[in-house]
Amino acid sequence: MSSGTEGPVWKVLGRSVRGAAHVRNDLPNQDAIGWFPETGTGPPLLLAVSDGHGGARYFRSDVGARLAVQTVVTVVDEFLRNSQGVENLSIAKRWAEERLPHEIVRHWKEAVADHLTANPIEASEWERLEMAESASRRRQVALDPVIAYGATLLSVLVTEFYILHIQLGDGDIVTVDDSEEATRPPVPRDERLIGNETTSLCT
Repeated sequence: MSSGTEGPVWKVLGRSVRGAAHVRNDLPNQDAIGWFPETGTGPPLLLAVSDGHGGARYFRSDVGARLAVQTVVTVVDEFLRNSQGVENLSIAKRWAEERLPHEIVRHWKEAVADHLTANPIEASEWERLEMAESASRRRQVALDPVIAYGATLLSVLVTEFYILHIQLGDGDIVTVDDSEEATRPPVPRDERLIGNETTSLCT
């Protein structure tokens, strides 16, 4: 779609679709996608996707995934707007390694806390959790309600000077070059990923 003859052309970079199993089981779409700038053109251009966990404990992971995408878009956008030297690789590397992970988790947990304040966990949600798992699982989530919002995060930032890959949890980022060769970027393997257990924003 276009905002006008002289305005920017808007691109849809992706879409999150509710899967057939979720439709059958009357579950919400637990994935989210977002990007900036909204026009979908760059550089700089950031694409972020989040996958909410599917277990009964994570009964608000659809919200957690949406907040994760909003968080990374906000945090990276702030860095790009405030940075005096986006082209400076050493500044970008230091920010990505030392500050970015903490900023994402901090902002996400603050957003989750705000959502919890505005939307306290209802009795029906507690009942569904206890029926699906156990009273001990309910106590675990009651002690740390952030668990209910658990989600993973994948994101890529493309600037004129570098490409930054962000990954928390399972999932794959694939790079396709001009010759249509597909490769995985050198993101270190997380040894904590075992079977279908994954690291998460909630932990």
